[in-house]
Amino acid sequence: METGHLITAIISSSVIATLLSSLVNFYFRKEDFKNEYYKIVIQKRLKAYEWLETQIASLKSSVLDEEDGKPYHLIFGYGRESFMESIQQSMLANAHNLWLASKTNDLLTKLVHIFNKIPFEVDIDDSEALILTGKKYYRDIAELRTQLENSVREDILSLYSLSSIKRKRNNPKEYNVINVKRGGIARFRNKLQQQPPPS
Repeated sequence: METGHLITAIISSSVIATLLSSLVNFYFRKEDFKNEYYKIVIQKRLKAYEWLETQIASLKSSVLDEEDGKPYHLIFGYGRESFMESIQQSMLANAHNLWLASKTNDLLTKLVHIFNKIPFEVDIDDSEALILTGKKYYRDIAELRTQLENSVREDILSLYSLSSIKRKRNNPKEYNVINVKRGGIARFRNKLQQQPPPS
């Protein structure tokens, strides 16, 4: 009988060891999956903040008009191409807004809204009109850029934390609506199509 007990003990300990080994392996595979997923999310967040950093950098340079002493951002002073490039940068940054913290996303949305409505308000092929528009929106853009830069600085310290994007919800009653003059959308679409794609 002792041999039978010995065989039973060996088999049952082998079964228990196999089960424990399987459970431990399952647990570690699950943790590995979570870690890989976490790495992907962090990479996406970093990429979104890189787009945003480029947008912020393009808004740091301003000039004063010699004639009236009013400031405007350089993106308005270099003509249509420079302005359209900035609009595209803001659209790219906004396209990745899912990975941004809520406060940063809200500020970026306000900035994108300003940039998106300008081509409907003024003929962006007219350099003088574009500069006047830059003067008109200088304070709004400068304040948003400063707030956005400060918000990004705060976010960088906690990019690893997903709580700032986990709680983010879109307000279904809030829409970015731009008042468009008749024919404005067609003019804007034509101008976008005329511009060469970014390299």
